[in-house]
Amino acid sequence: TADAELHNERLSFELRASEFEVNRQELMVDDQRRRVSELSIKSPVDGSVGDMLVDQKGAVSRDTPVMAVVDLSRFEIDVMIPESYADDLAIGMGAEIQSGGQRYDGELVAVSPEVVNNQVASRVRFISESPTGLRQNQRLTTRILLAEQKDVLMVQRGQFLDSGGGRLAYVTSEDRVAERRQIQTGARSLGAVEIVAGLDPGDTIVISNLDPFRGAETVFVTD
Repeated sequence: TADAELHNERLSFELRASEFEVNRQELMVDDQRRRVSELSIKSPVDGSVGDMLVDQKGAVSRDTPVMAVVDLSRFEIDVMIPESYADDLAIGMGAEIQSGGQRYDGELVAVSPEVVNNQVASRVRFISESPTGLRQNQRLTTRILLAEQKDVLMVQRGQFLDSGGGRLAYVTSEDRVAERRQIQTGARSLGAVEIVAGLDPGDTIVISNLDPFRGAETVFVTD
């Protein structure tokens, strides 16, 4: 009887030990599952992966950036603007963005206070719809709308502005004679300049350097 009781106690102890070991293993499994689940990274925004910032299977410390996510609903464009226009820029200005032969509306949302290589870094955001299929680092044509004026006379911007001080233009005729004329210019863009006075619609002018004319009243223009 004593041997039977001792045997039963030993079996009971071994059973409790086995149960304890099972519980310990279950806790270890749960902890491993928790650690595996923590390896899953969830982006705070919907989008697509732009850049991988670490190597695959690389060891990283806590709070280390591992990838860049592109928010497909809020595209922004980095724009480099000539320093000469820096004082005219203001947050909220309208912009026109060209992509695939289509024009899209945008808005100037950031302007850097720093000038680098005679340019000011700025950022433009699409206002409503944006082109489909855009990719990171893709190049687009963007125009900032510094001012909007209607029914103005515009001519192509050229070296005549600098050489003539923005006050002279040579108007050509059918007989290829160019006549000097006093002009007054207004707003300017990268590709055009407003003519406030001195020219009429339909006039053809010389937009190249005027220095060779040496201020002559009339010159004969050759190819």
